[in-house]
Amino acid sequence: MGIDESQVTGDEDQFPLFLKARRQWRHHAGSKRQPWWPSDPNPPYFDLLSEYVFEQQACRGYGHQPLPSTSTPASPSLAAPTPTLPKSPAPKEVFIEKVTEKEKEEMEEEKEKEVEEEEERVIHNARPTRSDLTKHALTPKHVENINCSKKSGSYQEIVIEGPSLKERTTVVEYKTAQFIAVHPVSILLVDELVPFMQELTLKDPEAVQQMKMKHTKCTGIIKDVLYKSAFSEIVDILNEVLYSVLVDESTDVSNTKLFCISVQYYSFRLEKSVQHFLSFVELDPLNSKAPDLFESFRKFFIESKISLNNLIAVSSDNAKTGTKNSFYTNLRDVVPNAISLNCICHSMALIAKSSTNSTSKTLKSVEDLARDISGYFCKSPKRTEELSAKLKFHELPDTKILRLSGTRWLEGYHVFDRILNHWPALIDFFDEECNSPSKNKSSDKPSQLPKPSKKVSTIKPPKEIKPTKAKIILEAMNDVSNQAYMYFFKYVLKFFNVFNATFQSRDLKIHTPYNDIKVLINRIASNFIKKESLPRVLDQDFDVESNCRSVEDVYFGPSIPILNEKQKLSVESLSSVRDNCLNFYKQALKGMRIKLLEHRNLLSSLVFLEPKYALDSEKREEIANLSGLCNEFFPFIDLEIAFEWRTLPSYFDSQKKQII
Repeated sequence: MGIDESQVTGDEDQFPLFLKARRQWRHHAGSKRQPWWPSDPNPPYFDLLSEYVFEQQACRGYGHQPLPSTSTPASPSLAAPTPTLPKSPAPKEVFIEKVTEKEKEEMEEEKEKEVEEEEERVIHNARPTRSDLTKHALTPKHVENINCSKKSGSYQEIVIEGPSLKERTTVVEYKTAQFIAVHPVSILLVDELVPFMQELTLKDPEAVQQMKMKHTKCTGIIKDVLYKSAFSEIVDILNEVLYSVLVDESTDVSNTKLFCISVQYYSFRLEKSVQHFLSFVELDPLNSKAPDLFESFRKFFIESKISLNNLIAVSSDNAKTGTKNSFYTNLRDVVPNAISLNCICHSMALIAKSSTNSTSKTLKSVEDLARDISGYFCKSPKRTEELSAKLKFHELPDTKILRLSGTRWLEGYHVFDRILNHWPALIDFFDEECNSPSKNKSSDKPSQLPKPSKKVSTIKPPKEIKPTKAKIILEAMNDVSNQAYMYFFKYVLKFFNVFNATFQSRDLKIHTPYNDIKVLINRIASNFIKKESLPRVLDQDFDVESNCRSVEDVYFGPSIPILNEKQKLSVESLSSVRDNCLNFYKQALKGMRIKLLEHRNLLSSLVFLEPKYALDSEKREEIANLSGLCNEFFPFIDLEIAFEWRTLPSYFDSQKKQII
């Protein structure tokens, strides 16, 4: 007999058995939330449902009757009258669908799966942790059992081997590399960091473990401890030895004018020349002329208690080192014997740049062409990739176009060399940029007249279409004379760079500058000075203009004649190229004689430090009495040095002289 679901709604007090049966069914159904009324004709809780149905039918006065009692019935007169219940309509029958065998199997599988999950959950919650095992190992019972096992000899200690030394070393190396990678420090720091770490851990590993330091403490140690200690040590040294000063003025990113001061001296303890940075002196932007710079310089030395009497030379980038009211002239008023040695590398860059600017506008335009070519590719990955394809097509090395610096003009050698190597690919690239319809759409459009305005009666002429940057570069590269100028710069700047490289070495070469300067001047002069006049090129009264060769006899490098044979320069273009290149030679030689031979006597006297001069009786005659040094360093040249110089050759025999 079916039961209508609508007839069994109610609270828990009225239908306790029904709610109990429904809770059991929901627990059996799980999370799938199946209908509360089962489709199984004989569910495991069928008795509860039957009892519930029996109660409902009894309350409504129909359905099952109470079972007859086995006891003796009471007399009719004593029996209580049976109450008459109102009749209610018979409930609608609900037919329960039968469950198939497949559904039964699925339900059984789900139930088994739930049981397994419950067992796994119980086992996982009951699994002991490391702390539980540690606590158990300290219990008296466990300790007693271990002692008994040791006495009986059945105890075996289990030793678990860890990673090998090689594996641990690899892990430490990986962690060190990771530390360098995630912090803004140079990779070159590893060269000194690893030995430093090994030294600390070897000497006192316990102190390393107890060390506590972060950026605030580290900054305080550097400023208040290390700097003061190192600076005090440098001050004590400078008050005992002769030293030279290197100064430079600069402006940082915050628009603060700074004056950098560093010193160089010979360390008798280290037996070599050392250089130390002293300080940055902040300058007043409104008062930063040469006298103001010197006052800031002098004030710093007085406050630092460094004696200026031991100062023998000052070097700078040729700024504010003139002969009238300059930094150097103010310094000579305080230190009369101090000399000024300008930076030779910076002087060479200034000579090359001034020779280009003072020759003609044509050489300046070649410099601008080099900047335009590099600027056309510097911020465009697409153009760079297209140029790489052109270089691959022409079988040229795929190297980047370099940019010509405005201050470091000697880099022009590498810039011009790179452009000349890429010349065919560059011509092909810019020709395609100018003539390709897809890249030059604006030039194909005809110029349109503006629409007439009601207010203006006249019509303005159309605006002139300016050539594109690519077209300007292409026209300049098609001019063969520009290519000839680049070949000339590549040839002559090679001499400048070779000379410049000798002064960028870390080795002390105080005795070689004069010979290097003579070699450079002779190499440049041999290209355009008459042969009979070359021996006198270093003389002070030598006239460059009157000792030049004719233009046809001047040598401008090996590439210009070859270029002339291939491209056939016009007579006017070839004559202009020769004249401009000759003027560059003249201006460069004049600049070298002025800037590099300023301290001719001093530099020539320093060659006595070369063994081949000091031990050769013939060459010693050139510097017999060290007169150049005596004039410049009179307070520091005494009788002992002069005596040692005169007797030096007698200390060595001919065999030892050859070895030296």
